[in-house]
Amino acid sequence: MLPMARPAFRRPAFRRPAFRRPAFRRPASGGSFGSHSRQDPRWHERTMPWTQSYDPLRNQVASTLVALLPIVVLLGLLASHRIRAHVAALTGLAAAVLVAVLALGMPTGLALRAAALGAAYGLFPIGWIVLNVLFLYQLAEGRGSFGVLKELITGITRDR
Repeated sequence: MLPMARPAFRRPAFRRPAFRRPAFRRPASGGSFGSHSRQDPRWHERTMPWTQSYDPLRNQVASTLVALLPIVVLLGLLASHRIRAHVAALTGLAAAVLVAVLALGMPTGLALRAAALGAAYGLFPIGWIVLNVLFLYQLAEGRGSFGVLKELITGITRDR
């Protein structure tokens, strides 16, 4: 068998073009560069990441006690029975933000954004459960099975 002849023209192997930064262009409006532009003198402050120090006070015992402060505030207020739970939670949140800003050196904006993200992260599952409970209640009430369930549960004890 004869070997196959090579084609006269071979395509070069695919090569990705070298990365080139886009040329800097001024905004078309001629206005400001915005908050994320390198021309803004505060750009470096806005984009610098904040790294957490696990020993901000350079003393393990003192750092641990300062980190415990929001938990002690929350649990102490709840144990005193003099303040409502949602007020105690907000006070514990305020204590946590103050510890983060004053003791850990976290930027205030970042601490407030972290608190808002934590609140949304905590409230979303609770809202989802409440929504499903309302849906199941409407479904059980519509079929008439909620009354049967109520009679079964109240028939367990004799105190009624």
